Amino acid sequence: MSVLEAWLFEATKVLLAPVVAALLILAVFALVALGGFIREALDRRVVAAWGRGADAVTVEGLVSLGAEGGLPGLWRVFAQALPRAGADGAATDCELAAARRVSRLNLVARAGPTLGLMATLIPMGPALLALADDDVAGLARSLAVAFTATVCGLFIGLVCAAMASVRRHWYTADLARMDELVTRLAGERP
Repeated sequence: MSVLEAWLFEATKVLLAPVVAALLILAVFALVALGGFIREALDRRVVAAWGRGADAVTVEGLVSLGAEGGLPGLWRVFAQALPRAGADGAATDCELAAARRVSRLNLVARAGPTLGLMATLIPMGPALLALADDDVAGLARSLAVAFTATVCGLFIGLVCAAMASVRRHWYTADLARMDELVTRLAGERP
């Protein structure tokens, strides 16, 4: 092995610890996001029940529901922004919040498998050297890290991509209903 190859080999081994740490941070993020997603899914029943009586919704009623925490997700953002920004500004705040929430999940859905692949490939060099030296224990340790990282990265990607897809659908429907409400509220003003 030349000096350059040895330097490259050592440099990639140094990357393993930060890559695994980032992978673990993303795994924790995915689990926390999954909990928030489940909570939002359960809370959406409030929006479904509230939506059946949406013709009777007033700005004051919506603001009070938002202040009490009685609305989930984007509807809470909308209700809290109404007094400050008006109906059009509140709808814009919701569009930005929806884009932020979905793009964060999309980023993690891409980064998780990428880091998983990196954490898979980095220990393969030491595994191959252990194989050449007939070090079965070293080979097994390196392969265990590699395969565990792959599974972890794929889990992160799958969970975050699924949540992003469902949230995108939810938020598209919510934003359409908000636009209808903004139009109705604008028509009621003198």
